[in-house]
Amino acid sequence: MKVKIIRSISPDARYPDADTGRPDSGNKQASEPVRVLPVEIELKPVTEKDLEYIRKVLMYDRSSKLKYLGPLLGCENDASTDAFIQRGNEFILKYYSDKVEAERLATWEEKERRRKASMRFWVFRNKVVEVEGWETAQRDEIVTRVKHKVLSEEKAFLKMQREIELFQKLEKKHASDREPIPDDVRMFVWRRDEARCVRCGSDHRLEYDHIIPIAQGGSNTERNIQLLCETCNRAKGDSI
Repeated sequence: MKVKIIRSISPDARYPDADTGRPDSGNKQASEPVRVLPVEIELKPVTEKDLEYIRKVLMYDRSSKLKYLGPLLGCENDASTDAFIQRGNEFILKYYSDKVEAERLATWEEKERRRKASMRFWVFRNKVVEVEGWETAQRDEIVTRVKHKVLSEEKAFLKMQREIELFQKLEKKHASDREPIPDDVRMFVWRRDEARCVRCGSDHRLEYDHIIPIAQGGSNTERNIQLLCETCNRAKGDSI
């Protein structure tokens, strides 16, 4: 059995309960899975185009009538087809129409019976759930699996939300914990390092670098700060 959520619906949506035939006015689906029916079945009756084809066949010679009318009328042999032909064209047209209509109704009734017995689609907590392979399971098992699928998805989603909130809080905390380098320390380091990168000697795109990172216990004192160019600073960061 395979259970999957195929879409979400509005909290205000009310699907007809397949068990009662009435809309879920009490919002039962908020606490229990509600069985819903698949799309209505549409079966077209005999068309004028079909009848026109038979009218053309009736204009043929006797052998052609036997050849083409037999399969349409469901005749087993030429003798039974010939019996239909002898009763006249209007009889054949009416018989064919009645036959197709009877087959259509029988097919519709069978499909409708199966549709009403279907436990394939459910609505629970604003989720439409499809159950494949429901035919081999008891209703209680299907309901339990639908509940488990929706609730586990909700739990996973809430966990994801909490993790995102935690990550965002940590980012804000780290940003607030890192105090700016005092101006007098910046000036001292600038003069001490002679406005050049202490590694390569470049005087372009200089940055203040913490020798021991703040995250590892480093401080904002002149002894822990040096001038590095952007390239050397990135290289140092990659090696840590």
